[in-house]
Amino acid sequence: MNKNSFFIIILFSLFITGCASNKVPINSGSVDWQMADIMPTDAASYSGKSKVIVRAPDVSQFNRIRQVDLGKIFKETISDKIGESGATIVERNIPAKYREELELHVMKGGTQYTGPEIADYLVDIKVSQASEKDQYVSASSGTSAKCHITAYIKAVAKVYKLPELAVTSIIKIEGDRSGFTAARSRNCQYTYDIQKELFRTAVSRATSDVEDELKNAFAPIAYVSDIKIEDGNYFFKLSSGTDSGFQANAEAAIFTLKRSTNAISSRTQLEEYLVTEVEISDLISSNYAWFLIDDKDAALQIHIGDYAKAKHKTSIWKTMLRKAGNAIQDFIPVSKQ
Repeated sequence: MNKNSFFIIILFSLFITGCASNKVPINSGSVDWQMADIMPTDAASYSGKSKVIVRAPDVSQFNRIRQVDLGKIFKETISDKIGESGATIVERNIPAKYREELELHVMKGGTQYTGPEIADYLVDIKVSQASEKDQYVSASSGTSAKCHITAYIKAVAKVYKLPELAVTSIIKIEGDRSGFTAARSRNCQYTYDIQKELFRTAVSRATSDVEDELKNAFAPIAYVSDIKIEDGNYFFKLSSGTDSGFQANAEAAIFTLKRSTNAISSRTQLEEYLVTEVEISDLISSNYAWFLIDDKDAALQIHIGDYAKAKHKTSIWKTMLRKAGNAIQDFIPVSKQ
């Protein structure tokens, strides 16, 4: 046997061994395993896609832009972005009574919601800034006088997991939109339609800036439902698969919920913790998926009843193109868009 043949055999053996170690032992029996502190309900363990309520923010304090209907713009824009993650916006199908009870419970600082199971998450939006700045630009050779206008918005979206009302994400939303229009006077008076367009685009840009955070907060969920062990490898089964947006060889994050008691107020609340990040294996179907952990200490951190979220990451090229488009848009007269 020559030297090259020897190395080929070694490499082939390693390849076969590697493939065998990653193959899920589906015919092996399941093992007893530690359970999560907070177990999902039967309905939640098979739902896959997150059901979300988005609460329109109160913007009544911003008198100057009252006609813009900024609360509706925020709610619709954020709802559309969340929907792109595969989540379902459900409040349209929920009786107003239940939705109002839940929103009031959150506003009053409640912890455990004991009403009907109407959603998996509630998004509460607080707007801290919605302002405008305009500047008169005098006419010069070849150009007429114009008004340069900028709309600024700043808000926070707080995400609550139901029914525990654990805060799982706090997402800062901040952006602006500039443009210009023909000046009728030095006072820079402009129409309601222009004002609305500026704020609508500012909210859209700000929401796109946190696209990954929003989509990951409501990414498809699958619960750890089974485990098999073979040759020192730990194979975990998830309760959902491709129907919920999971893909083979794609990344996912594993989370667990823990109870925590505030030492000052003595109030108990639930908190979401990241356990680890994994890669979904090739063994995946419409209603299940498997992932492998080859480290015992890491595997022991995962519980039956913990949950996985698919991970979303916007490409750098998409981000660069969007930023370039925004810059170009700011130099186009608002009235011509």
